[in-house]
Amino acid sequence: MKCEIIQDLIPSYIDGLTSDESNHEVEEHFKTCPNCAAVCEQMRGELQPDRSKLNSDEVKTAIRPFKKLNRRIFQSVLITLAVCAFAAICYFYFFAIGWMVDSKDMKISYAVEDGALRINFELTNGMVLTPWRDRSSFPNSAFSFRECYSSILDDQGQYPNQFSHGIQHFKEDGSVDPFTEEDLVILKFKDKTEILHLKKVAEDMGLQ
Repeated sequence: MKCEIIQDLIPSYIDGLTSDESNHEVEEHFKTCPNCAAVCEQMRGELQPDRSKLNSDEVKTAIRPFKKLNRRIFQSVLITLAVCAFAAICYFYFFAIGWMVDSKDMKISYAVEDGALRINFELTNGMVLTPWRDRSSFPNSAFSFRECYSSILDDQGQYPNQFSHGIQHFKEDGSVDPFTEEDLVILKFKDKTEILHLKKVAEDMGLQ
């Protein structure tokens, strides 16, 4: 074949559009015509970057919807996690941790049971009572009283608004182990801190 015909076939040859017979003719011509072979290599070099760019653009176009979908999924997951976190915080605050009790809503009574002076606390506003013991006042007992709403997910017992604290007042032989001026119970409420002097409580009850 003449060089003009071969060079016309080169683009189709590079793209693999020519027949096997034409491919054979072109390749045989290249063996005897370095000029056409060089033209083929030049065209191949020019076409490959264009083809690569085209493929890259096609890939970008193809994956663009998936990027948008992934972004939407990621945003949905973040929103869901934020809502769940907010719901969990609200649940623990309103149904577990709660807030400080006002002293006017607390009824305090005293009794003697099993050799101990028992201080009974009853929350009268219908909320769940949650006492927090403060170890920093040891050896005296100290309590912070908090209240929260009742939850069907948490079994608070039959009387969730009540709490009892016992202090040993009798020895094993049944004799009185008297309280002193230093025996205190510290009660922390929203509006004030109240101190119970156990010696005075025992005296008022006729225990010592």
